[in-house]
Amino acid sequence: MTSIILGFLLGGVLISPHVSAWLLAFDMPLVDMEVDHPAESAIAVIAAIYLCAALVNILIPDTGARYAKQHVHPWKLLVGFAHCCSVLVARQARSDSLAVTTLFWGAGAHCSSSC
Repeated sequence: MTSIILGFLLGGVLISPHVSAWLLAFDMPLVDMEVDHPAESAIAVIAAIYLCAALVNILIPDTGARYAKQHVHPWKLLVGFAHCCSVLVARQARSDSLAVTTLFWGAGAHCSSSC
């Protein structure tokens, strides 16, 4: 949940006029990219963050955990999904978490389609 809020805030900061002007004025001699718009500069920063995250993930040691092969039949997938949903709704704390997450994503979808 924190990553969603921080990502939302970072996106707003990156697209703001002051920060985007600073990013557009910044020249990277090692990378030959034509970045001419505020959205492109924001995407370049986000891509750099993803690259750093990928590099950090390489440092995570193998835990040895192996998962069973997943079903590919649509009916078995649907039954498994229904089971997972019933587990989420079974306890009040999980149910509240699911409801809040659903409201959060619904509000985000509404804002992106109507704003």
